[in-house]
Amino acid sequence: MRALTGGPILIVVARADEREPLALALRFAGHRVIEARSADEARAHASSLRPTLLVLDERFAALGQAWKRALAPARLPVVLLVEAIRDHLRADDLLTKPVDVGALLVRVRGHLYRSEAAPGGAGWAQRGA
Repeated sequence: MRALTGGPILIVVARADEREPLALALRFAGHRVIEARSADEARAHASSLRPTLLVLDERFAALGQAWKRALAPARLPVVLLVEAIRDHLRADDLLTKPVDVGALLVRVRGHLYRSEAAPGGAGWAQRGA
């Protein structure tokens, strides 16, 4: 599977046993992946690497919302990994734990495709819009 974007996907999950299989699957699918264990580590990566998508554990949901506000109007999709779906959680997508890797790959691909097709996205200018 060809990755749709050249920018990295930032995964922010504290537990290695949850983070590493997701990162491996995304790398195998052709994506560049940056892993972070904490909000501070994520901020350090994000400032220099400009991720194109965030995969966050629900404990980092506020981090995703803050980045979306700071980067507006740029599109930064957030996929939130949660124990249970709750109304107060806000993200572009929610996946319940344990995360099905196939579902994650489908969601990531869809978000990256929509991001590139949107005005200002990497694929937008190439289509002559």
